[in-house]
Amino acid sequence: MSLPSLKEIKNKLAARLNQLEIEQAEAQAQADLIIEHVTGWSKTEQFLNVDEHLNDEQLQAIEAIAQARELRKPLQYCLGYAYFCGLKLAVGPGVFIPRTDTETIVTTTVAALKNIQSPRLCEIGPGSGAISIALLKALPQAEIIAIDLSEKAIAQTKANAIAHGVFGSLKLVHDNWSNALEANCKPNSLSAIVSNPPYVERQAVLTPEVRNWEPELALFGESDDELAFYKQISTAANKYLAADGILVLEFGDGQKPAVETILRDAGWNKIETKSDINGLARVVLAQRN
Repeated sequence: MSLPSLKEIKNKLAARLNQLEIEQAEAQAQADLIIEHVTGWSKTEQFLNVDEHLNDEQLQAIEAIAQARELRKPLQYCLGYAYFCGLKLAVGPGVFIPRTDTETIVTTTVAALKNIQSPRLCEIGPGSGAISIALLKALPQAEIIAIDLSEKAIAQTKANAIAHGVFGSLKLVHDNWSNALEANCKPNSLSAIVSNPPYVERQAVLTPEVRNWEPELALFGESDDELAFYKQISTAANKYLAADGILVLEFGDGQKPAVETILRDAGWNKIETKSDINGLARVVLAQRN
């Protein structure tokens, strides 16, 4: 019996993914990524090779990923990596998967700090290291302190920072963020504090990929109040930011009014909201009062 063609494999794979309630276009895109991961062929090369046959080893690799997806394991965990700001970053279970939406934190921070020489930043909750690494790539004179409660996140950030050649400008601290700021940052010393904090409501309806696989601490934090971090950092940040320092925070859908109110009540007098790639309000930039 002859081996199936690439076209047949892709069509069957996309159909299997579509049965997981993944929209057809997204299912096809995921099938393309899986094939690229296994064969090394780009989407264009796949188009040119539709009649080619894959070997048994490649077919087994595709089948293993398909079965993992049918368990609703996130595609990024299946592949072992995700892309963020054009960077390929290793990710795995226990570490939050970076999203394109979060790139807004990077673009907002870079635009605000581009004229500052040797900025010093702090990221709270780096996860895979996506934000810190992208910032260090865009601001090569910067130094960043990255704080996380998760040992897996600290280890993943370190590995990714080394892989992208920026580890020398990054200090990792495994601790509660308030303790770590107190121990590692002098008053009025930071150009920026950035974070994509936990902001998901515990009652929120989430896909199985998120609810069952991604770290609970990164989604919900330690409090039942999804706005707890904003309330805490809006006060604490004043001590550590320089006179022209900025606070850049991601927030969830519909949370813009509440987050802006929290910052305004804490005395921040310059508040700007930035939209993500989909045009949704996603990031707030606040200037130190």
